[in-house]
Amino acid sequence: MNPIDRMVSFFSPEAGYKRLRARAGAAQLMNYDAASRGRRTYGWKAPGSSADAAAFGHRARMRNLSRDMIRNRPYAARGRDVVVANVVGEGITPSIRMEGGQGKGQDKTQVEAALQHLLTPDIDALGEYDLFEMQGIVMSTVFA
Repeated sequence: MNPIDRMVSFFSPEAGYKRLRARAGAAQLMNYDAASRGRRTYGWKAPGSSADAAAFGHRARMRNLSRDMIRNRPYAARGRDVVVANVVGEGITPSIRMEGGQGKGQDKTQVEAALQHLLTPDIDALGEYDLFEMQGIVMSTVFA
């Protein structure tokens, strides 16, 4: 009980009781209701099995619904874009280490050549995307 409630209860026990009852009612309304049953959770199937077991036989439908959501719901498309931007960003830069090479200068030249090759569209079968663009495409497929 806070000091104001104590003071009110001291001078008027009836008013203090009403305040306490109102606070208890408000606390009951703001209670976490994730496990409750009601109209919002009506028809919600929550199997206790693994995600793979629950999705068995329904993956094609889930994939089609996901693709439709991305195509037709701006919030879904924005959600995908946010996740891709936060996971990949501008691209995950590869790092290459060579051990036991012929010489430090030659190893550095080989590493630079490999990195430059990764940043060209030559690594794509159709020659359209570089490594960073392909990372974004791969992460986008999580949603489709």
